Amino acid sequence: MMSRQLRLAALFLAAAGILAAGIEGRVVEDHTGNPLASVEVRIAKIGQRTLAAHLETDSSGQFRAPNLAPGEYRVDAAKPNFIGATLRLAALPGPLTIRLVRCAVITGQVLDSQGQPVLGATVYAMPKPPEGPLMPYSQPTPGTYTRVGERGQYRLHNLPPGEYAVVTSYGASTAAFGSSGGAEGALLQSALLALVSGSGEGSSPTEKLTGLVGLDELSVRKGDTDTKETIVSIGKQISQRWYVGYERSLNATAGSWQLVYKLAKSFTIRGQAGVDENAIDFIWTWRW
Repeated sequence: MMSRQLRLAALFLAAAGILAAGIEGRVVEDHTGNPLASVEVRIAKIGQRTLAAHLETDSSGQFRAPNLAPGEYRVDAAKPNFIGATLRLAALPGPLTIRLVRCAVITGQVLDSQGQPVLGATVYAMPKPPEGPLMPYSQPTPGTYTRVGERGQYRLHNLPPGEYAVVTSYGASTAAFGSSGGAEGALLQSALLALVSGSGEGSSPTEKLTGLVGLDELSVRKGDTDTKETIVSIGKQISQRWYVGYERSLNATAGSWQLVYKLAKSFTIRGQAGVDENAIDFIWTWRW
């Protein structure tokens, strides 16, 4: 009888130990190993909507969430100017070590040829891909672009590790950049930012731009209406017969697409789709 009571007591204590288990650990900077304070740690049990724990690390980078029931958990660690980390745990582990990578910061000044600050200029960070043309962030976040200060100074932050091109624009519609969105907006934004960047040497501005973003055509012109709005047209020859183009006013929320197919030397079919009109044109060209 006494032996049975001891076994039951041991099982009870073991169960109590499981229920009292938790998740604890330490968050450090990946590059230096230094502890990170005030890191937001969110712990959620898989399959449940509410958080099991929501806390911050102390001055030594430590955190502890006690009294968690057995199960599978997800741990998210986040801190401004660091790349967040997510762990998925199949069971309650021992002490964890979470390493966060610090984001990059780029600072500088925008000055004119006389060394004076260019007030009103906007500076963007464009990540350099391993291959292909430069492309801006499809959804720019605070820190990846900024207006210059009164001395022309700027600070770009919250940038993941990598290589970047710094692009400066002046007088362009940054509101259009911010509201463009989607693949077509990203393409338009890329063309406009590259246009004002003036990168490259030994070629005309148009050649610099087309070589930078992989386009075959770029034009900026005034519209035919009374408002004389600025219209940007970009295009790409995707094959010997097919050409795709996009045209948009900087003040508009959407533009129009053109798809051109050269059926024969003198005969071309052009389709156009946009907010205001959809059309198919059959173009016959002759010479005399």
